[in-house]
Amino acid sequence: MKIPPDRLQELLNAIARVRTLVVGDAMLDEYIWGAAERISPEAPVMVIRSERVSQVPGGAANVINCLRALGAGAGLGAVIGQDEAGQILRQRLTEAGAEPVLLIVDPDRPTTVKTRVVAHSQQVLRIDREVRRPLSAALAAALDQAANEALASCDGLLLSDYDKGVLTPDSVPPLLASARARGVRV
Repeated sequence: MKIPPDRLQELLNAIARVRTLVVGDAMLDEYIWGAAERISPEAPVMVIRSERVSQVPGGAANVINCLRALGAGAGLGAVIGQDEAGQILRQRLTEAGAEPVLLIVDPDRPTTVKTRVVAHSQQVLRIDREVRRPLSAALAAALDQAANEALASCDGLLLSDYDKGVLTPDSVPPLLASARARGVRV
C-alpha cells in the first residue's frame, strides 16, 4: 500500500496530538557488545572481550520509545524493583520524554533485565533476570489507581503483556472498564 506524502504527513501530525498510557511489563534491555577471542580453558564456551555496554528501555517501556519516536505523547504504568536497574529504567524513560512515568516499586521483585551478549554483530547469549509471579494485591491496587488517574488525560490505553505478572486476568478488566468509561481507546 502506497501512502501519498501529504497523507503521511497528515497522519504523523495527528499522532503528535495523541497521548497514550502504556501499562504492562517494563524491563531494561542490556547489551554487552564485544568480540569473541578464544575458547575458555575452563569450559567449552567462547570468551567474549567486552567492548561496551548499553542499556535501553525494553518490553512495555520500549513501546514508549516507539510512540515518542512518532511524536506521540506517552506515559508508562509498570512495576520495577528497588534496585539500580529500576533507577536506570526510570532515567531512560525520563530522557525519552515519557509523561507520566508511573513506576510502582516492589522491594521483593527485581526489575526485569534481559542481558544480551553480542559478539561480531551476532547475539550469542541472553540472560533473563526476572520474577514472573503476579503482583501482590497491594501493588496491583496501587498500579490500578495510578493508571486510572492518568487515564483522565489520555486518548489511548495500550496493554503490553510479557507474562511477568503485572497484567493478570484480574487486573486487566478494571483497566479496560476505566478506559471505556472515560472514552479512552484501547
